[in-house]
Amino acid sequence: MEAKAREEGRGLWKENAWPIHDTASLPEDAARFQMIEGISGAMQGINERFAVCEVSLKGAALILIIQKAAAELCQLPDGTRIRARGFLQDGGLEISHPLNLESLSD
Repeated sequence: MEAKAREEGRGLWKENAWPIHDTASLPEDAARFQMIEGISGAMQGINERFAVCEVSLKGAALILIIQKAAAELCQLPDGTRIRARGFLQDGGLEISHPLNLESLSD
């Protein structure tokens, strides 16, 4: 549904208020909520209050911070092309729900 609305320029997609950034070209001053596309890299488990793992993104300094509710995403295969949405914080994009990350690989 989102892809069709984007393609047709409907609703909030009409003014391109939420562009999808390639992780390699994410503006340095990017803040708050962002939508990105990139390729997953290695996963590293972490033990923080809300997060369970971090997934690197190839060719980018940005990492995905996977929170407990989205823990299944820690099993994302290396090399998967993804689209993710979340809040930027300290060099990471917080993924708080499995629907915040979409695999674009076949």
